[in-house]
Amino acid sequence: SSMEKVLAVGIGAIITGLLIISSYGGTLIDFTQKKLKEYLSIGGYKFGKWTALPDILKIKVILTSYISSNIPNGISPTFSGEVTDFKTLIYSNSSELVLSFKYSNKDKAVKQANRLAANLNADLVLNVPEQE
Repeated sequence: SSMEKVLAVGIGAIITGLLIISSYGGTLIDFTQKKLKEYLSIGGYKFGKWTALPDILKIKVILTSYISSNIPNGISPTFSGEVTDFKTLIYSNSSELVLSFKYSNKDKAVKQANRLAANLNADLVLNVPEQE
């Protein structure tokens, strides 16, 4: 009886851990039907609701920099430094920000922005330096 309880708890913990490590969030964009879905994936199933995507006027890539530091806790090392991110911003016809994506890599941000602009027939504005 006690061995069965130990196995049940162990198997339950393993299954719970697998569900946790396989969980992530994201955004799906259906270019043909002009809709988007912000989802949470748990165990491979994506939970979320499709919503209509407004007409997109402009895709913009910008560079953002900030100082990041973690709070000393006595266990993990305390690091601080400047972090540079690249944001892809998606604006509707009313100049309203519809979506934004954050990348740590300039090339990936520009590549995805080009893809979005081409598929959504939007203007592409790159506000990032050439050398980065």
